[in-house]
Amino acid sequence: MRSKQQGITAIAMAIILSMVALIAYAGFMVIPIYLETTKVDTILDDIKAEYEGKPINIRSVRKSIGKRLNVEAVNGVKLTDFFIEQKNRKIQVGAVYQKDVHYLGNLYLLVKYDNKVEFSQ
Repeated sequence: MRSKQQGITAIAMAIILSMVALIAYAGFMVIPIYLETTKVDTILDDIKAEYEGKPINIRSVRKSIGKRLNVEAVNGVKLTDFFIEQKNRKIQVGAVYQKDVHYLGNLYLLVKYDNKVEFSQ
């Protein structure tokens, strides 16, 4: 017999591969939500660029957000998830929502999103 063992056993390799597979599966479940959040980030940045330094009507901002949600084909986020707040001469437009994705059995992955942009009239 050898005095030193080398390599990894088949059982250890199976355990390592199963952990990597579980993490990869979680990643694949979250990727669509991540892509959706990047679209929401783009919408917020576009709203800021469009209304920066201009007089703002909250209805027109909300209408613009709704149109952008349709154009970007964002189906999981609703217009009601967005908020528009006016404080002094500053406007905050943002989105707050959370999504849960079924993972395995009784396990779910929870993704929370909270982002806002601020600009002046």
